[in-house]
Amino acid sequence: MDEKNQQLNNTKEYQKKHKAFAEVEIQKLKATALKNGNIFEALMSAARHCTLGQMSQALYEVGGKYRRNL
Repeated sequence: MDEKNQQLNNTKEYQKKHKAFAEVEIQKLKATALKNGNIFEALMSAARHCTLGQMSQALYEVGGKYRRNL
């Protein structure tokens, strides 16, 4: 349990440290997704300041559940 709690604390600290940049990157990611643009570049940029959970949540908010085009 200590390791899990430490990782959760690390994530919270990371989010606090990068909050200002993360908000900007999340907005860029959402805008790219809404324009049906290629989100790979936006994801790579956002990954510098956002957690995977934050990016996933942003994409879910603008597009619903992820569905791969086949």
